[in-house]
Amino acid sequence: MQKHPRWRRPLCAVGLSLSLPLSHGAAQITESPEAMPTMLDRRLDSAPLPSRAEDNVAPSHDEVSEPGDEQPPSDPNALPPVDLVVRLAIGSPVGALGADLSLNITRWLAVRVGAGGGAGGGQLSSLVALRTPWRRCAIGIASGFSVGGYETVDYEDIVIHVHGSPTHGPFYRWNRVAWWNTELFFEARVGHVVVRPFLGAGVPLTRRPPSRCEPGDLPCEPSPQRPPDALLLGLGVGWG
Repeated sequence: MQKHPRWRRPLCAVGLSLSLPLSHGAAQITESPEAMPTMLDRRLDSAPLPSRAEDNVAPSHDEVSEPGDEQPPSDPNALPPVDLVVRLAIGSPVGALGADLSLNITRWLAVRVGAGGGAGGGQLSSLVALRTPWRRCAIGIASGFSVGGYETVDYEDIVIHVHGSPTHGPFYRWNRVAWWNTELFFEARVGHVVVRPFLGAGVPLTRRPPSRCEPGDLPCEPSPQRPPDALLLGLGVGWG
């Protein structure tokens, strides 16, 4: 029987002792594979999340409010740029029934253009209005030019008969009369509703006899040489 030399035995023992820890460590790694995902999850949880692309977008110029971009508070007494007022009157620059379109340049100044008519025919007008505003009210004066047909009765020739039945003089008609009109007015606003009573007078610029005459209870002669002055009195109601 062949015997091994003595010097080889310690080497085998050392190799056995070295192999045991290595095999024991491998056993630990193979026996607990669940520990590796757990440690990986902890590292992922502690790492910062990447920011989204929309979070890094800079605010647009419209979203950035600058100190100079702030809008001033609106004036509750400010006038709308345009008013449309319907007139019903004994006399007005637009006749017995008509409408004015007011262009409000400022609270103190407006330009009015209008159209309407009456028994004598159609009327066109253009006025400039100056007013003194106070909150939602104003008083003022308007003056300007108008032109159109005109009809009147010679009231100076009205006769009362003995039996009490009234009669009237002739109807005088002018196909076209130019007027210079001046009126005082008061203006009140409730919401968008405009109320504007007025009182004034119209002076005829046309100086000629009537175009035609319809006799009444009295003859047409002598006919007037110009239209009489006109009373301007009525009420305007509109929206603005």
